[in-house]
Amino acid sequence: MSSAGQNLRIFISHSSADRETAAMVIELIRGALRLGSREIRCTSVDGYRLPGGASTNEQLRMEVLEAEAFLGIMSGASLKSAYVAFELGARWGAGKHLVPILVPGLSASRLEGPLSGINALKIKNPAEMHQLVHDLAGTLGIEAEPAAAYQRIIDQLSKIPEEVISVSSPVPPSQKSSNVVSSEHSTSPDNLGLDSDLPPEVFQKIRAKAAADWPDDFEMRLHTEEEQARAYRELVASHHSNVPEDVFNTIRRKAAAEWPDDFEMRLHTEKEQIIAFKRLRR
Repeated sequence: MSSAGQNLRIFISHSSADRETAAMVIELIRGALRLGSREIRCTSVDGYRLPGGASTNEQLRMEVLEAEAFLGIMSGASLKSAYVAFELGARWGAGKHLVPILVPGLSASRLEGPLSGINALKIKNPAEMHQLVHDLAGTLGIEAEPAAAYQRIIDQLSKIPEEVISVSSPVPPSQKSSNVVSSEHSTSPDNLGLDSDLPPEVFQKIRAKAAADWPDDFEMRLHTEEEQARAYRELVASHHSNVPEDVFNTIRRKAAAEWPDDFEMRLHTEKEQIIAFKRLRR
């Protein structure tokens, strides 16, 4: 095992859209198994991201295979993520430990290919989360803490609201090939594989950010564009009837001012602010 992945015990594959769920899974793992932050990789959660200066693709390729345990947080967003698909496929192909974790609203029947033959655990089911802890302890060869030490986290997971999951069918390779950009100078969302519902100014902002973040990595650039577009659509569709309109507007303005060019972080900020507001009202 290489030194870069020497201490890695658990790899959590997920879409950045599910970073809050991933953070709760990490809290469960640490509370139940007492693992250190360097023993867990979760690229969207602070404290568990890739090290600074690491080659993203090479590091992920190595850690996906070298981690002792592998959890895949399965949601509508992750089923659309190319990176999650690659990580799950590589891990399955290696014949190593792999557990899909279903978010509320996604049934096991939505898992296709090799994943359909793997027993998936529901994050909202307390018994199955206790099973996850027990199974991970066995895989890692460590003793889990008493259930009382982490029951609070399992209770929180059981209260995650169910969302309507809409998963588009994968585009067949023959159709994908017909959508290849005909000119490298084209700036049309259609030509770039993004839906035409994006306003031109939003699309240009997304494209500029992706190019600035990943000047030499076209795979990550495409992934960033897709994730930013998804976050923008969720922002447009978001509706919080249980939050006063003036409060919601204040939160939205603050998030937009803090993250003018990053729709993922803007969405994350809004969600965190709304959660904080609701807790203050309790």
